[in-house]
Amino acid sequence: MKRPVIECPPSPGRSTCRSDFSPTCAGRSGGIVGLKSGLQVDLQKALAIAAAVLISGCTIGPDYVRPTIDTPAVFKEAGDWKPATPQSPATGDTWWTAFGDPVLDALQAQVEVSNQNLRAFEAQFRQAQALADAARASWFPTLNATAGATRSATSAATDAAGSAP
Repeated sequence: MKRPVIECPPSPGRSTCRSDFSPTCAGRSGGIVGLKSGLQVDLQKALAIAAAVLISGCTIGPDYVRPTIDTPAVFKEAGDWKPATPQSPATGDTWWTAFGDPVLDALQAQVEVSNQNLRAFEAQFRQAQALADAARASWFPTLNATAGATRSATSAATDAAGSAP
């Protein structure tokens, strides 16, 4: 590849110098400083960094050896345990009576009454919410569409004026 020749502007006490990127013109206004262009230097730096990354990816360290662990043949919890045998509760829907606690029984009676009140309040709330949504619906634009079809045929008995003979 042929190198370009650059003419440096004259400086006081010197005539023009012809240079093919020689450092003799460096520092003078209009001359190109250095032996390589900035693009070549950037490309070389990028290639050097890429090569370093690729080479460092190959060194992953020593071969992995799985550590040995001493595990007991039987765990300490395996002693007097027995498998669970679920049974249906003898009390049915009143499962809390199995605890024999009169305070719990009284609380359950209050909850049964309160649940009915809570359900009534929830129904009233949902009704009020629906009414508010219906009232608020007029604030938004509506879109309506209709479709229809008609079929008509003219009889051969009709004349051109549209009346029957």
